[in-house]
Amino acid sequence: MNYKILRVVNVNFETIFDTFYKNRINSDNFLSLKKSFFNQSYVWCNSFAERMVEIGNEAIDIIYNFEELQNMWRLEHSSNQKIDFEKDLNEKLYLIFLEQIKFYKPDILYFQHCAPFTSDKLKYIKDNFLFIKKIIFHNGFLLNDDQIKNVDIILGCLPVYKSHYENLGIKSFLIYHYFDENILNKISLKNKKKNNVIFFGKTGSIKNDNHSLRHNFIKELISQDSFYFFSVEKHRSSLIKKNFKKILRNLIINKLKYLPDKIIYFLFDNLNNNKIKSILEDAKKNLTKKTFLHEQFPYRINKSLYGIEMFQLLRDNNFALNIHSDQSDINCGNLRMFEATGVGSCLLTEYKTNLIDLFDPDEEVVTYKSKDELLSKLKEIKNNYKIIEEISQKGQKRTLNNHTTSIRINEIDKLIQREL
Repeated sequence: MNYKILRVVNVNFETIFDTFYKNRINSDNFLSLKKSFFNQSYVWCNSFAERMVEIGNEAIDIIYNFEELQNMWRLEHSSNQKIDFEKDLNEKLYLIFLEQIKFYKPDILYFQHCAPFTSDKLKYIKDNFLFIKKIIFHNGFLLNDDQIKNVDIILGCLPVYKSHYENLGIKSFLIYHYFDENILNKISLKNKKKNNVIFFGKTGSIKNDNHSLRHNFIKELISQDSFYFFSVEKHRSSLIKKNFKKILRNLIINKLKYLPDKIIYFLFDNLNNNKIKSILEDAKKNLTKKTFLHEQFPYRINKSLYGIEMFQLLRDNNFALNIHSDQSDINCGNLRMFEATGVGSCLLTEYKTNLIDLFDPDEEVVTYKSKDELLSKLKEIKNNYKIIEEISQKGQKRTLNNHTTSIRINEIDKLIQREL
C-alpha cells in the first residue's frame, strides 16, 4: 500500500538562512528557490522525499520557517486572503501550513524532530484534517510532555529516547539518523587532507544543561594544537548583537499582546523613557556576560559552517571530534557520527553502550572515555597515516553500507506500512 507523506522541517539555526542569503542564486518561484536551498545540503536535505518517491510513495518536503519560500508557495497555490492581513509571523506561517495540508492532503504528517508550534495547534490539525492517518515525529532530542500530545508515533534517534517515550505510553520505534550519500557528489574528494581535528556544533554554555558536558570537555581541549572548533553559538551571537534592539522590541511586543488592554494602557501611561532605557541597559549587561566559549576564547572558537562548506572541511581533515549532548546518556547516535564517517573523516567519539550496533569500536571509529584517553589515542595514530586511512575507509564503508538515507527510508517505509 503506497501513501502520501508530507515531511515538515523546521530549521533550528537561523544562521543557516543568513549563510544561504549570502551565497544564494536569485530564484523567482517556489520550486527554484526550494531547489537552490536543498542543493546546499544545509540540513535535512530533500533526499528523504527522493527516496520515498523511488519506492513508490508520494512525498513532499516543507521547510516550515523559511519565510520567503513559504510566501512564494502561498502566492502560487493559495487564495486565502486572511494570510495577507496576519502580522504575527508565527501565526502567518501556521496559516500557510494549514493551506499546504489542504492542498497536498497527506496520509502521513511527518515532522523532522517535532511540530514547530503548540500542541493545541497540532490537535486542531488532527481534528480537522481527517484524511491524515498518522502524525509522526522523528525525534532528535527529548521533548516535554506537552510537545508530544496528539502524536501517534515517535521515531526515537537513540534507544534511550525510544524507551523514554514508551514509558509515557506513546508508540515509539528506534530509527537512527543517517547520511545523505548524494553529498559525496557535491564535494571534492581529491583535496589533500590536513592532519587536524575538527569539531562542528554547539559548544554549550555555563547556562546550558543539555550541553554542559560538551562545554566542559571542549574547554579542557581548547589549548591543544591542531584542534579547530566551529561554534553554532558564535555565529548566532553575532547576529543577535547586531540586531539586539530589534529582537528585544519584538520579544516585548509578543509578550505584551497577551496582557489585558487595561494593563497595556497603564504601562503606556506610566513607563517613562528612563525606565525603558534602564531595562535595555540591564538586558545589554546580561547579553555581554561571558557564558559561551567563543566569548572566553575568541581566537580559538570559529563561526560555524553549514552544508557543503561544512562537509568539505570535514572531508579535508583527518579527524572529526564528536561529543554527544547530556540527554544522550549512555547512548550514541547523533547526526555528526554519520556525516563525518560518510565523507571519510576518522571519527573520534565517546564510547557508549550501543556503539557496537553502529560501528566497530577502534576499527571503524576511534573511541574515548576521557580527555586523557582521547589525547593518548590521538598521539598514537596521528602520524601514522596508514592507520588513519584504514579507520577512515572502514568507517565510511560501514556508513555507506548501513547508515544512508536509502537504508533508513526503507526502514521507515516498512514501519509506516505496518502501522497504517
